[in-house]
Amino acid sequence: MKKKDRTPSSDAAALRSRAEARLREKRAKDAPARGEEDVQRLLHELEVHQIELEMQNEELRRSRAEVEAWLEHYTELYDFAPVGYLTLARDGTIRKVNLACAKLLGVERVRLSGRRFGVFVAEPNRAAFTLFLEEVFASGAQEVCEVALLKEGGGPLDVQITAAALVDGGECRVVLSDITALRQAETKIAHLATFPLLNPRPVVEVDVAGPVLFCNPAAEQMFPDLYRRGLGHPWLNEWKSLLRRLRLAEGKTIVREVHFEEKWYHQTIHFVDDGRRLRIYGADITARKKLEKALLTAYAEVEARVVDRTA
Repeated sequence: MKKKDRTPSSDAAALRSRAEARLREKRAKDAPARGEEDVQRLLHELEVHQIELEMQNEELRRSRAEVEAWLEHYTELYDFAPVGYLTLARDGTIRKVNLACAKLLGVERVRLSGRRFGVFVAEPNRAAFTLFLEEVFASGAQEVCEVALLKEGGGPLDVQITAAALVDGGECRVVLSDITALRQAETKIAHLATFPLLNPRPVVEVDVAGPVLFCNPAAEQMFPDLYRRGLGHPWLNEWKSLLRRLRLAEGKTIVREVHFEEKWYHQTIHFVDDGRRLRIYGADITARKKLEKALLTAYAEVEARVVDRTA
């Protein structure tokens, strides 16, 4: 073909043909020839790697499911715990709160976030609570205090607050325990304790093994050496016989009279604390005994006079 018969399109096709030929030569020179065995090995490695990736992906999905399950579990434990949990900032602002705490305060949980916890503390205890919160962040250790809370729509509650600051010192975790029933029980017990203490008659409690455990003020005044002498004191004479009588008594209560040092005492005795202790309620009946003796004497004298007159 003559030079003048060549066209641009034919020149481009020829150039491409030469470029492809040169590329084939370059690939043949740069890349070593791979046999069938190498190809199979490479294919095997790729398949194994693919399975490894699938297994890792499956493990990640399983781990994620476990984490989500544990997160849900701990969220339920936090929300439905029988005690109040909350997180406070340094200034006492409520950051997080569980359902039990919201119930204690008488406020919906969504309305508590961002409010100052101190507004729920009874006025006489607010200064003490402020100092307590400062001590929590200053010490870094667990601190405990007791305050009265003002519950919206209800009466005051006695609560025990246990708090500890987080490592970064920006917040503290708080546990609220309602101890209202406990304090009421303690008040009732203290009130009941006044009965034996103020009883003008002796009240004594003794372990079945012998040690005197309790004497009210009247007993201490009447028998100042009862603690020291124990079963050797005449107030507790015939101890073994007394225990046998009590165990045989149907109502587990017996009465008896004790005489020593020219005085008479009436005792009402019964088991307490599942038979491990004896409680003795006493009364000084010396005056009554003297009166009975005087009446008997007078009656005998009258009888004698009647006999004499009849004779």
